[in-house]
Amino acid sequence: HPSGEYNPLLIYGNSGLGKTHLLYAICNEIHQNNPKMNIVYIKGDDFTNELIDAIGTPITVDSKAAIDAARTAYNNLATNADRDLVTNYETLTKAESEYLALADKVEALIDKIGNVTLDSGDAITAAREAYDGLTAELQELVDNYDVLVKAENDYAYLMQIKDMLDKAEAAKDAAEAAQKSADEAKAAAEEAKKAAEEAANSTAADKEAAAKAAEEAKAAQEKAEAAQTAADEAKTAAQKAQAAAEAANEQAAEE
Repeated sequence: HPSGEYNPLLIYGNSGLGKTHLLYAICNEIHQNNPKMNIVYIKGDDFTNELIDAIGTPITVDSKAAIDAARTAYNNLATNADRDLVTNYETLTKAESEYLALADKVEALIDKIGNVTLDSGDAITAAREAYDGLTAELQELVDNYDVLVKAENDYAYLMQIKDMLDKAEAAKDAAEAAQKSADEAKAAAEEAKKAAEEAANSTAADKEAAAKAAEEAKAAQEKAEAAQTAADEAKTAAQKAQAAAEAANEQAAEE
């Protein structure tokens, strides 16, 4: 199955025994059965040169297969004399070095994170994406991966504390608003009580108005008390949230 399967045939022997003739016979047979097929007859060093050129630039994690193919072809050349005919061997070694250096670039990104703060999110994300983009082989070469993992954990903890502080601040604002409502309700209750007392001291014709004013005063008082209760509960919740946030922040500082 020419070109359909990787099924190499190795012909080895001394000079003059017909190796080339046998190859030509195989090529002729393939051409007869597959007239449109292209057949390349190429020396090992030229083939290796072409594989090295095919690596291309820039070197990325996707260059691994091309680099390995070129390296295999070079190592499979029969003699050192054959290898000396490979004119672009330095390109191969440079590509191999640049491929391994991809791990160094990730290490640099991890080192760039530094002390973890609430502003470290972008740096941590960049380092994580770069690491995840490496092959398993290159990931093994990243010596400071544990620094990245710790940075991610520290950042997540800081974000958790920030969320707690934000909620504590929101609870504090809610408590202040509730207290304001309670004060307004209390003032309204005082006004209603005063109106009821004035109506109670009026003539008999105004007794009905006095009774209505008394009911309104009672309702206002109940509303004021309910508002005060809500304000006290909101204040307590705010204090608890603030205490929890401060405790978490102190623990993070100690770690």
